[in-house]
Amino acid sequence: MCSLLNFPTPPPDGTITVCEANSELVNTDNNNEDILNRYKDMMNIPDITVERSPNTLVHESAKSAFIEHKQTVLKKIIATWHEHGCMGVLEEIANMKGEVSPWICKTVCGILMSIRWLNSLHGSIFPHLLLSSEDLVCEFSHTLDWQSSPVKVFAWHPHVMKFAAALNDDSVKIYTVNNSLVPTLKHKLQKYVADIAWRPFSSSEVALACQSCVLVWHVDPKSLATRPSTACVQVLSQTGHSPVTSLCWCPQGGALITASPADTAMMVWDVSMERCEPLRRFGGGGVSFINWSPDGSKVFAATPSTVFRVWHTQKWEVEKWSNPCR
Repeated sequence: MCSLLNFPTPPPDGTITVCEANSELVNTDNNNEDILNRYKDMMNIPDITVERSPNTLVHESAKSAFIEHKQTVLKKIIATWHEHGCMGVLEEIANMKGEVSPWICKTVCGILMSIRWLNSLHGSIFPHLLLSSEDLVCEFSHTLDWQSSPVKVFAWHPHVMKFAAALNDDSVKIYTVNNSLVPTLKHKLQKYVADIAWRPFSSSEVALACQSCVLVWHVDPKSLATRPSTACVQVLSQTGHSPVTSLCWCPQGGALITASPADTAMMVWDVSMERCEPLRRFGGGGVSFINWSPDGSKVFAATPSTVFRVWHTQKWEVEKWSNPCR
């Protein structure tokens, strides 16, 4: 059984832990860079420089790049459906005064008022559901001060000496020890990256939790391309399952679980088939964090409320727990 008594003693006052080498923590004082540089040379750790600049990234729709022209009502509705979904269609129709019948506008406005009232009622129980996608990611990301951090997410590969770093421009860079080539991953759907997970027993597959979907990149370690094409990525999306803030591969690498604080269901993905099976339990207001046990027998799922669950993966039975002291 694991115990904190088996952990190494913390470094003394005035020193910091700089790295781990041969299963031992290496400590030094704040002003001594010699020991850090020595271990960097021994381990061939890539030298990374990230500029701390203000986050001026603005996400604009493709619509702003074109000159506006008149469209028929049907074309407007279809375009809005593809870009903003059902709520977007209702809001578009409500703003079409003079283009559609007045009774249609009144009916749609009544439907919108009812939906907003229900959402406000639900939001009074779970206030986080009233937040925007960016605020949800900032609230439930594993990274402290995610919004202003120059490195949004960082993830070591479990078996290979390589890691992925998501930067504040939504790009993800892959660094490998003893390799000067640094592939940069970029996709039009790669926005608000909140989590990164390498697939076990695969040196090329990495999953990114994004605003509207999950992106699974296949980056060939032998490729000389510094900017892999979109043909190297799979897009996994499910209606209502966004923004995705947490994801985790099973220890054998066969399945991927994703979670969103705005969705009460976790999605278990068969990545090769791009299909998912929802694991839904009501209560908690969503799923903010998930983690697979090392032996693959259990999945821990936390919610934005005091409720958390433990799933048994053999029959996908669930235990519900709560923390009344929160």
